[in-house]
Amino acid sequence: MAAVIAAVLSAVADVWPGTAGSVLVAGVGVVVGVLSTRATSRLDTDAQQSRRLADELFFHDQGGRRVREIADPVRVGVYAAAPMESDESGVPSPARTPPFVRRDRSPELERAVQRGGFVVVVGESTAGKSRAAFEAMRACLPDHAFIRPRNRPGLRAAVEVVQRERRCVVWLDDLQKYLGSDGLTAHLLERLLGDGTRHVVVLATMRAQERAHFLTDGMSGDATSAEMAREQREVLDRATEIRIDRTWTAAEVERARAFADDPRVAAALEHCDQFGLAEYLAAGPKLLAAWQDGWAPSTHPRGAAIVAAAVDARRAGFYRGLTPAALRILHEPYLRQRGGARLRPESWEQALDWATRAVYATTGLLMPEGPDHYVAFDYLPDVVDADLPPAPIPGETWRELIGQAEPAEAAYLGWAAYDWYQQWDHAEAAFVMALHGGHVMAAIGVATCQGLVRGDLDTAMDTLRSAIAVARADAANVGSTQLVGLTDQLAFMTGLAGRHSEALEIARQAVADSAVLSPGEALTPRIVVARSTGQSGDTALALQLAREAEADGIRLLGENHPTTLSCRFEVAVWTGYDGDADGAVRLWEALDDHLIGKGLGSVELILDVRRNLAYWTMIAGDTEHHGLPLFESVAADHARILGAQHLLTLAARTGLAHVTGQAGQPEQALRIAEAVIADRHDGTPAVHPVILNARFEAALWTGSCGDEEAAITRFDALLADVSEALGPDHVLVLDCRSCLSQLTGQGDGPQQPYRDSWMRLADW
Repeated sequence: MAAVIAAVLSAVADVWPGTAGSVLVAGVGVVVGVLSTRATSRLDTDAQQSRRLADELFFHDQGGRRVREIADPVRVGVYAAAPMESDESGVPSPARTPPFVRRDRSPELERAVQRGGFVVVVGESTAGKSRAAFEAMRACLPDHAFIRPRNRPGLRAAVEVVQRERRCVVWLDDLQKYLGSDGLTAHLLERLLGDGTRHVVVLATMRAQERAHFLTDGMSGDATSAEMAREQREVLDRATEIRIDRTWTAAEVERARAFADDPRVAAALEHCDQFGLAEYLAAGPKLLAAWQDGWAPSTHPRGAAIVAAAVDARRAGFYRGLTPAALRILHEPYLRQRGGARLRPESWEQALDWATRAVYATTGLLMPEGPDHYVAFDYLPDVVDADLPPAPIPGETWRELIGQAEPAEAAYLGWAAYDWYQQWDHAEAAFVMALHGGHVMAAIGVATCQGLVRGDLDTAMDTLRSAIAVARADAANVGSTQLVGLTDQLAFMTGLAGRHSEALEIARQAVADSAVLSPGEALTPRIVVARSTGQSGDTALALQLAREAEADGIRLLGENHPTTLSCRFEVAVWTGYDGDADGAVRLWEALDDHLIGKGLGSVELILDVRRNLAYWTMIAGDTEHHGLPLFESVAADHARILGAQHLLTLAARTGLAHVTGQAGQPEQALRIAEAVIADRHDGTPAVHPVILNARFEAALWTGSCGDEEAAITRFDALLADVSEALGPDHVLVLDCRSCLSQLTGQGDGPQQPYRDSWMRLADW
């Protein structure tokens, strides 16, 4: 049920001027002053930097002002091909890139750039996406002005330059470096593209793996991480997206044979059964082999450790180049892990020279990014992430990156640690760092760690309330979208704490605040109102509100938009809670089919749908024929994809324990429940709702196994913890009292009978 709030953060940016969580709770008045001072100072600095960058121009260092004057694709980010020693005449090949071989998607790409607007070419590293985009631009827009911002401040400065051009291309190679509240937002994109009276193309490239990160509905699956970067996704939703595959088709290979007189193309053709042609030409496999070979003792183990550190920095979402000083600190844990002094590592100077040397044309293991800054050749993170499971990022790396990050980067690192790697402690440290740096929206990250990881919902709600007060007091710097997002999140946390009437009032306030937003943006708080209405007891009205939101979502955004899918999720939930479990099962099945058939949503959203399908299949009464096999499959998929300790994996395994017991296997049910309790993540408290549910299952099936005394002991301990953590009226408290009354034959008054765990388990 967690992904029902998949759009709660569609109104939330990952960063915005604010203040630290510790200060937020301490005093709102002080915070407002700090926020205003920091925001004003930051805006002044940004304005000065933008004026300076605008004066530097975006054309001349690329070879010319117009697209036709940009003759060398390497100058705009295309990887140079690994040079041959010489051709048959003994004359070295002068061209840094071989002839362009048209890709199957080239005609579609050319049509897109001719139309204008925002075009993103997506593919794996070394798939050839930058070259395909460059050639499409050259073929179709030769007389357009060429603008290449170097970074996020440069992009903001570029707006003024773009608006003076009647026809221009804004080139954003590696788009992820430009996304964020201090970079390319939907508002800034609209300013770049204008009102249609000018022909502007924002032409970008993006690695497929990083595109997948921005599309994720949150590996944590909860409301706060449903969109870890709402603004980034909002930008990407506006793009015409063209995918370029690393593996070449038979038609593409055949077209390449026409250029086999170039020895580099000829060599690549010999390996096209193993590598993509662009992959081989860019020397990706050779550089990977050089990195792997560098670990050998007495070769370049320190250099290999430097590369490993830079690779993990990119995997963590730290896209800015690293200085030699930073690399010197970061590489040490990797070298120690591999053997340290036993590897007989080279000197630091030799290691850095090896790692940064351009081995193949302009391509090396580490690529220069500005003076004395380096990033990993992006083929290498692709390879590391392709391993299942991917290698973990060391704690020392997280700490150093967070310490070096700007506030915006710290917020992004926090969501990366939380969503991609489930590193709760590092996530919280990053969010706190971002807040201290002046980003009020990072309060959501702090509250996420407080409430959903550590189970301290009261502190989480206090953090959000204070952040909302700051946002209202500084409306000039914190927009309505951010305010609505904070309020939506407070409503979600309040409902999770069981205070449903209060959550409903908060959600209604979010709807009121969203009046200034577009109708599509205003759908998100309406979803939260529907949820809170149902949790307050009016399931029929909740279903009506969810259906109305779904209809508007389809009309305004289309049936495939993430917010529309969230509305469908909500309709399925309240169809069930309003008494039609069979109808809910059909809706879950239809939503699952839609996601798979259309290739929509992340794997995490699909898991969430299937977990709910399993719950409602059981609620509908189908235990043995479909329920148990379905739950076994769902629990196995969660463990395989999210990991055994992930909260949603633990929730799925708790459901498996219950259905196993209902199927007549109480001993096995008890073993599963006890394993869930034992396997919880180190940072997950024993009073977390998921763990409390698992403890209930352990007590329940202990009694069914015949050990009533042990069951009573377990229920007594659980009742005390649940009452303190969730309040005396929580449904789990009532279930514990009911089971204790049945076991002991005693009670202090009429008790609500224990019916089943499914309705409670479905909350997770």
